[in-house]
Amino acid sequence: MDQTSHNAIIEAPWETGEFLNLVMQAAANGLAVVDADGRIPYVNRTMAEMFGYPAEEMTDLPVEHIIPERFRSQHVEYRRGFMADPVRRAMGAGRDLFGLRKNGSEFPVEIGLSPLHVRDCLYVLASVIDITERKHAEKIAAIHTRRMEALNEQLASYTSAISHDLRAPFRAIRNYVDFLIEDLGGEVDPQSRQYLDALHTAVREADHMILDLLKLGRIGTGETPAAAVDFDELFTEIRRQLALGEDVELVTPSDWPDIEAPRVLLVHIFQNLVANAVKFNVSSPKRVEIAWRRNTDGDIVFYVKDNGIGIDPRYHGRIFDPFERLHAVEEYEGTGMGLSLVKKALAVLGGSIRVESELGRGSTFFVTLPEKGIANE
Repeated sequence: MDQTSHNAIIEAPWETGEFLNLVMQAAANGLAVVDADGRIPYVNRTMAEMFGYPAEEMTDLPVEHIIPERFRSQHVEYRRGFMADPVRRAMGAGRDLFGLRKNGSEFPVEIGLSPLHVRDCLYVLASVIDITERKHAEKIAAIHTRRMEALNEQLASYTSAISHDLRAPFRAIRNYVDFLIEDLGGEVDPQSRQYLDALHTAVREADHMILDLLKLGRIGTGETPAAAVDFDELFTEIRRQLALGEDVELVTPSDWPDIEAPRVLLVHIFQNLVANAVKFNVSSPKRVEIAWRRNTDGDIVFYVKDNGIGIDPRYHGRIFDPFERLHAVEEYEGTGMGLSLVKKALAVLGGSIRVESELGRGSTFFVTLPEKGIANE
């Protein structure tokens, strides 16, 4: 007999019953074969351990025996329906399912079903996963989410109350300064007038800081429904609100991605970034370019690029902190809250922001947003 004939006679290892049994026993999922009568002719080791039985004790056991009693009658009908129309069902499809251990305890499971036709007989291969730990983690996550939502609501409420209370004395100080300037008129010496003007400016800046703090507390609270975003219309509004002069070139792409998001938050994000790109800029003309791409994760990455004064890399992390300023008020107005407001709005949307910049070479801010599901539900 030649070698070719000899090889044809030898059965490949993976075609033997012993090999297939080894594969079934080594599987990480619980595996059980159920026949047309609802009995279990075969289980693997993982399945037996999961339900607390010796493997031989589960053999020939009715499948309803490992299902909580309150579900058994319903399961019989479901099993008969599956046998009448055997279609593979993926893991996790349908309702919450539970298994019943030998000791009477219940546990949540995911079950995948696959029909098997063997010698004109129909069987079902059930693949079972114990999802107790996952359910526990989901429960803990839900508890933390509810706590964070409650804390955010409290923070917004406290911020609103404190901001309202703080603004009252600042308004009084500003009014009294105005009264002094008006009453004294030309009798104020230059030094005193300088002090009064500085006091007036400081009070105005403090009032702006309080307003920004109030905005920060309100972001992410309440309903912010998502809808398809028209970016051409959005940036037209931003141009109008910022009253961009003729020395500003705002360049936008000819096409935009399809995104569903709370529009009010996107206006807030891009308006702050464009305003900063124009404010921290001494070029002529001032150029602000908006573009986008899709990253490998399928998220949308926008970038806002300018030809402004740039940012020292040492401060790239700090600029997103509340009230963080890199320049004196005399150089550039503002409270230093703009980018922290942008960062929080993006956190609500499930997005992120980073910057690339060098002094004298402009800045590019990268805004990453998921394509869908970014409403604050």
